[in-house]
Amino acid sequence: MANTLLIEIVESEEALVDLLEAVPGIKIQLEPGRVGENTAYARKTIAEKLRTAQDLLPKGVVFVINDAWRPRVAQERYFNYYLDKVSKAQPDWSHEKAYREAAKFAIPPTEIYRAGHMTGAAIDVQLMRNGRRLPMQSRSLNFAQRATTDSPQLQPYIDRNRQLLLDVMTKVGLVNYPREYWHFSYGDVMWAEYTGSSRAIYGVIEKTP
Repeated sequence: MANTLLIEIVESEEALVDLLEAVPGIKIQLEPGRVGENTAYARKTIAEKLRTAQDLLPKGVVFVINDAWRPRVAQERYFNYYLDKVSKAQPDWSHEKAYREAAKFAIPPTEIYRAGHMTGAAIDVQLMRNGRRLPMQSRSLNFAQRATTDSPQLQPYIDRNRQLLLDVMTKVGLVNYPREYWHFSYGDVMWAEYTGSSRAIYGVIEKTP
């Protein structure tokens, strides 16, 4: 794995594209707080890889995009959500320790060097068949156990669904963040870190096209 601090961002200037237009059949289901956003955007190459990956899925199964390019205000909201969650679960922790733990699940908006969603390079993906999401997590587990890609406590049918998602995404060159089974990226700092590249090709984009 490359040293994150040594990874250089060499912006490619590649445009964001509308995933609904770029990937036929895909579903977009952003969280309720994303008021006024009716679609999701990602870099053109990520959209192309997603389209190829969807062709590898079994008949009747499609991708559901929960997040892709993320505006700064949304990044702030996500991070504050996790910070509040950690602080309530561990009231004896210092603010600094809670901050570090929350940052494992959402990049602080000030740390734009690592903010994959803000670059348009990261996507959060689930699977759907016949209008219903495939089971991907167990509510009997705590958040960290539910989120971890290869959590050993998963029921076999849930593990199979996760493995299907992981297989088709990695076949087209996207990398998974091991702490979040749904999070994949290409071309950002995380991707460079996990592939051993010394360069990332996507930096932060502040506005949609």
